[in-house]
Amino acid sequence: MRKTSIIRKIQICLIAVLVMVGMAVPCHAADLSAGETGPSTAVSQYLYDWTVTGYASAYKDITATVDVYSLSTVGSEITAQALVAVTMTLKDKSVSEIPAIRGMLSALGMTQYDPSVSLAAQLPASETGQTKQQLAEAEAQLKDWYKELSEYINKPFTGNLMLTLKGKLMLDGRLDGLSVQLFIADGNDLVPAESVLPRPVPERQQDGVNHMNEIVQGTAISRTPLSYTYNRITASNYADQYTSTVTASPYYNTSYWNTAYSWYTGGDCVNYVSQALTAGGLPHDSYWKPYTNYWLSLSYFLPHMTSVGYFVASDYTWANAGAVRVFVENGVNTHIVMITRNDLTTRWYSGHTNDEKQAPYSNQANRLYYKVAGS
Repeated sequence: MRKTSIIRKIQICLIAVLVMVGMAVPCHAADLSAGETGPSTAVSQYLYDWTVTGYASAYKDITATVDVYSLSTVGSEITAQALVAVTMTLKDKSVSEIPAIRGMLSALGMTQYDPSVSLAAQLPASETGQTKQQLAEAEAQLKDWYKELSEYINKPFTGNLMLTLKGKLMLDGRLDGLSVQLFIADGNDLVPAESVLPRPVPERQQDGVNHMNEIVQGTAISRTPLSYTYNRITASNYADQYTSTVTASPYYNTSYWNTAYSWYTGGDCVNYVSQALTAGGLPHDSYWKPYTNYWLSLSYFLPHMTSVGYFVASDYTWANAGAVRVFVENGVNTHIVMITRNDLTTRWYSGHTNDEKQAPYSNQANRLYYKVAGS
């Protein structure tokens, strides 16, 4: 699959130029600068432009490094695989500006929220009809999201996009942008690359409205007192620390793994997630503990974690850092990863078996989401 290994890295600050020419959506063509020729250069330029313009609606200070690690041509047909490392910062200057949070607040008749002040004291007079339980759940949700999202404001982060491009070359050797089909890896699946880009602001704001309405109408899952404290950020940080992005067989790099544990190069996803959950403070029990079936095998792990109440069902939109994402094939749970970032704009995970670090994901039908109870 990787007969040709061509590496091109481009780091060009084109954001100002892109904005000046009005490129606010993913581009469909990539013009080469004078003197730049060859399919690898054309692919690199296209992917750079696509990445920068695709994220520009919600992020600023965007830079991208493109590594075309596989490229093949048959006649005019070209297929390329590339790793794009993108570094960027949310445009939102405060948590209250994030569209989904704006939606949550608007459902309560609010535009601002101060986590240090009780929600009841901040509600407008027209929005005081909720029960104490509904207000308590709404307040808990807001406090949790404000705490997590505040860590993302004005702080750059780097994600890794595994892209596959298919298209045609023109007679002059340039890429015919109109012919391009672009896919991104989501585990072993290839899905449309556009699906991981930020959705329109009104859609994200409506997510927040819907979520808060579920809470105040009593249809959201209520929290129950727990005997443990789970730090989901610590868990997600652990997951990011002990993996990497690998583009070639055997698709893992043991130099990043935590030597305090045993590892399983043939299938390590559950072991890796179990470690991250442990780092976050989830207590072991007589079944779920290191190197048991419940620690290592998804068919034991997931039913146990749900039956004892460690896991509660979530969804694509609201599964936060420290939650898990399960891959399903033909009704069978086959793979699990740790969600390491959800800024309510884009979502990212890290995993093992095939090592992946801060990989983006979209709302695929064959995925399940679980949050740790109380987080």
